[in-house]
Amino acid sequence: MGPIKEDKSPLVRVDVDCGQLAQILVRHVPSLKQYIKDDPDLAKVYVRKDMTVEERSRRRELLKTLHEQIREFPDQYWVVRDGKITSVGKRQVSPDSAPGQYEGNSP
Repeated sequence: MGPIKEDKSPLVRVDVDCGQLAQILVRHVPSLKQYIKDDPDLAKVYVRKDMTVEERSRRRELLKTLHEQIREFPDQYWVVRDGKITSVGKRQVSPDSAPGQYEGNSP
């Protein structure tokens, strides 16, 4: 998991033997945000699937392609879903729209 950096908290790895238990844990992680949002040390807690070197390499290439799509088509809102890059709507361009608002499907 790499060397410990002084300015960041160390990574924590949790292994579970039961795939069903892993799904339950990951499904309930978003509900933890309501308990940790007031703690600045826990505000940036993320849960990610453990990936092999090959999976990380594919993910890196996918994100590189995603950033190219964003630069090429800035009026679209792009996301990665199921290992594919997808446009889920257009950015609203009216001057009174708030940043981050989009037309179409919400991510």
